[in-house]
Amino acid sequence: MNSEQAPRPAVSPKWRYHDRAFAPDRAGVCKSSLGAVRAVLLAVTAVLVSLVCAANAAATVRTHGYLTTRDGTKLRYDVLRPDGNARHPVLINYEGYAAGSDATDNGVSVYSDRLLKRGYALVGVSVRGTGCSEGVFDPFALTMGRDGADAVEWAARQPWSNGRVGMIGISFGAITQLLTAADRPPHLRAIAPDSATSDLYRDVTYPGGVLEYDFTFAWTGDQKAGGYAYATTGAPADGDVQCEKNFAQHELANEQPQYFIPTLILQNPFDDDSSNKWIRRAPNSGFGRINVPTYLFNQWQDEQLPARIYDSLGMFGKPRKVWANFSNGNHGRPLYSPRDQAMILAFLDHFVRGVKNRFEKTTPHLSIDMETAITRHGKGNEPAWSIKRRGLNAGAKPLPWYFSSGGALSRATPRGATGADSYDYPRPAPDVTEPGPTLGEHSVGQLTWKGPVVPGGSLAYTTPRLKKTLVVAGPASLDLWLKSTGTDTDLEATVTEVRPDGQETYVQRGWLRASHRKLDPRRSTVLRPFQTHRRADAASLVPGRPTKLRLEIFPFAHAFRAGSRLRVWIEAPTGHTGFWAFQPVPQNAVNTVLRDRKHPSRLVLGQLPGETAHGPLPPCDSLRNQPCRPDPLAR
Repeated sequence: MNSEQAPRPAVSPKWRYHDRAFAPDRAGVCKSSLGAVRAVLLAVTAVLVSLVCAANAAATVRTHGYLTTRDGTKLRYDVLRPDGNARHPVLINYEGYAAGSDATDNGVSVYSDRLLKRGYALVGVSVRGTGCSEGVFDPFALTMGRDGADAVEWAARQPWSNGRVGMIGISFGAITQLLTAADRPPHLRAIAPDSATSDLYRDVTYPGGVLEYDFTFAWTGDQKAGGYAYATTGAPADGDVQCEKNFAQHELANEQPQYFIPTLILQNPFDDDSSNKWIRRAPNSGFGRINVPTYLFNQWQDEQLPARIYDSLGMFGKPRKVWANFSNGNHGRPLYSPRDQAMILAFLDHFVRGVKNRFEKTTPHLSIDMETAITRHGKGNEPAWSIKRRGLNAGAKPLPWYFSSGGALSRATPRGATGADSYDYPRPAPDVTEPGPTLGEHSVGQLTWKGPVVPGGSLAYTTPRLKKTLVVAGPASLDLWLKSTGTDTDLEATVTEVRPDGQETYVQRGWLRASHRKLDPRRSTVLRPFQTHRRADAASLVPGRPTKLRLEIFPFAHAFRAGSRLRVWIEAPTGHTGFWAFQPVPQNAVNTVLRDRKHPSRLVLGQLPGETAHGPLPPCDSLRNQPCRPDPLAR
């Protein structure tokens, strides 16, 4: 099936913002209808509706149908292109929500007017086994890249295409770009992944070996909802009789244990489990094959997919073709930042359209945006300053802080023969999460820090007031000597800044299951422990025996101001972090952290020598996804 429709405004009149469908009513006024999953924040909804309704005069043509992959599977596509007979550069949005039904799905609508004005043809393709596409959904398997490569080559052959193809997209649509580029389709010119992840096991489903179930399991239902709305309403209007049949097959297949995502996750708690080898779902395993220009955007405190991809920058085979931008903030930051959008457009114009705009000469390969503020789709959603590097290495130097008596963090190594602090496991831990029940692929709610610090349920170690501003970037390592009364335990570490005004700012977290402590010496560094997470390497704790554990604190960048204090909390992962919730080891225990000269527990940060803050300490709760709370340890 391949149908041509009459010219229409540049922005599609139907645009799904994850679980909301927006459509003009008969009077031409936009209104929203709540989907079956979860509500998106109303403030953002109003802005997005205005974007969708602001159609311009440029006429477009929509084409939809099915393309055939190399194994005969048919994938649903939707094309939105400028009217006329000209050939255009192409941008593909390839994901598993509803891109094959709406080329501007999943965030592309923010750019669609400007992209069409620039002469791009926009192509949405639904991943096999999702939406209206045929086949069985195998979540983020490396084979997904082969289908993406077939879509690229199909787009290059079309009569409205000039053969120059790029990719754009967020989250799901960012991961598929990395998988597709690793397959090296000849006509792919560039990719711009926003909020991608690099390792499905370590980044999302089992951080530190601890099961994260809330976001992962909820996403399963959310992902289905994207295709359902179109299959039941839009497809009949488009005359697509095959779509509803394909979607019905997806529903049957997805309920089978071998394809049901929560079952796959629960049955495979190790990285090398034979029934579902996670290496087959690690996009970074293909980074060495990517040979096209790549522009990455990621956020340290992303409530869905934190920026562990930072640790994989060295895996790209063509580092001079990679540009990366990192910032504090939430999922899909470029959607809310005109500055970031302009940077992505300049990248695409240069490498896909072939415009000579000096992008390569003026853009650093690594940009770390500092203290990005909270705004809503407008001026001011910019960092206070940026740390820029010509290469992908920030140049962080290890800076150890040792645990000391009285809950102190000190630069001096312990000298005493004894020293220990204990806490009860598992006690409730504070939530760092969104205030409302939202799960949107581009959720923009600010995180809040809620819940009391339960006495006896955690430990905290704090530096004296810093004499100089300390700027850090990248991962950090919590090196603990632990003695437990249990045979296994889960650890959560929270890094914070205790401000001179008595408020405490959230910075970052990390996790580790003690039985998963075995390190891969080839991939571990002083700043980043890298566990094997192999079943054969799992080892119980011996109750009462001191054991060294190294916990990875996920990458972050932060300026700890002079006059502030640096703090690290140790607790059980019993609270929420963003959309994440964990299933901790259900075993009561007393965990004791040792801090003597034979057992020097410490926090190692990646300091950036020569860097300092640009401007005053920002107001509390003004930074994206870095909430404040009153210091619970203040006397």
